[in-house]
This record gives sequence, structure tokens and C-alpha cells, in this order.
Amino acid sequence: MSEGTALLVIDMQVGLVAGAYRAGEVLGTIATLLAKARSSGTTVVYLQHESDEFEPLKRGTPTWQIHPEIMPAEGELVIPKRASDSFYQTSLRGALEARRVRHLVVTGMMTEACVDTTSRAAISLGYDVTLVEDAAHHLERAATGAANHRASQRHIGGPHTSRPHHQGETG
Repeated sequence: MSEGTALLVIDMQVGLVAGAYRAGEVLGTIATLLAKARSSGTTVVYLQHESDEFEPLKRGTPTWQIHPEIMPAEGELVIPKRASDSFYQTSLRGALEARRVRHLVVTGMMTEACVDTTSRAAISLGYDVTLVEDAAHHLERAATGAANHRASQRHIGGPHTSRPHHQGETG
């Protein structure tokens, strides 16, 4: 990863990851990306969803915590959010601007909700976005969930859209 880039880790919380499809694989991929980001000095930002209505995401509960396999390191940003769009009524945009970030590498939960919404919002705000396909959870067990998401991402278009990458790919 490079200067001007941030790794976003969206909603990788105990209550969402527990029992999720491919959870171990996705956690492993995100852990690898975190190690690369940290060793290169890339900005890492965690987004942590909270909800008064959904028990697993009630602030302060054990299931609301970031998953222990990919805990934030000291000094890494953890930004609370209450909507699918990680930019909506949060400090994310200001934090990225303060660090001169223009490229976002997006990982996390759930592909068809917060990952998708945040990616689309980022593109609308002028960020270059790379969605790491094998570092995002989706609800559907069948490949159709990820396939539908990839198709929708291709149709967003525009100069700020990158093709989905697998963690092991370069370029």
C-alpha cells in the first residue's frame, strides 16, 4: 500500500462475524492486509456500527466489539457509525482529508450493505476505491451475492472505480 491510501475495515464486529459465511478466510485476509498496511505506514481506519435496536450492535456489549483477530493497533482510528454509509454523520471524511488520503482499500461486513454503500459514497466524494473481494463478507452463502455485488460495482463506472481485487493480486 502507499502514501495517500487508507485501509478501511468496516463493521468487523463479533456479533456480525460470528457464524458468517467464510468468516475465517475473510478474517485471515484482513489480518494480512492490516500487517501490510501497518508495515508500510498506510492509514488504517476501523468503522464500528452501533444500534439501539439490534442487540449484537448495542454499544459496549461483547458482540459490538471489533473481532479480536483483527483488533485495532494503538493509534489506529476507530470511528463509530449508525448508518450503512460510513461517511454519513461521522468523522471519516475529515479524518481522511487530514491525512491526505485519496485512495480507499475497502474490506469488511457486509458486502451488500455497508461495504457497498460506503464504496458508492466514497466514489461520489471523489475517492479512488478498491474493493478487496476476498476481504468482504456477504450474507448469501451462494456465490450469487458476491457476483451481484461485483456486477453492480462495474456499473457504477466513472474515473474513481477500480475493479475488485483479490488480496493476493497486484496492480
